[in-house]
Amino acid sequence: PADIGFWQLIRKPEFYPVLFLLFFPFASVATITWVVLLALIDKNDEYQLTNYILLFRSGFFLISGVYWSIKGFVMLYLCSTSVHTDCLSSGPGVSSSQALKISMTIMRLVCGWIAFVLLVGLRGGAK
Repeated sequence: PADIGFWQLIRKPEFYPVLFLLFFPFASVATITWVVLLALIDKNDEYQLTNYILLFRSGFFLISGVYWSIKGFVMLYLCSTSVHTDCLSSGPGVSSSQALKISMTIMRLVCGWIAFVLLVGLRGGAK
């Protein structure tokens, strides 16, 4: 229900699997979950669109900001202090799946902007 508070929501056990999938740090799983969630919400409800945008922005900050920063720092530290490896082969941003990660990040951003455009169009902000 739309009138349930955050503290009531975290007491529900069905909340945690969805939250885990939304904030899963591997790009493909989280992106698919965000796309499915955007497809399932009511596009005519301001509350659902606003809640999606706020949850999306906080999740994007946690995953793309905090998680990737810590992961990049640790990878840079490990490759720069290691004697046996160099940063050109095992540094941050060097992987065979980098193109997939970037495309999934762009897809997540597009989902957020789609929700924002739907909200602006719903509230009459384009007039």
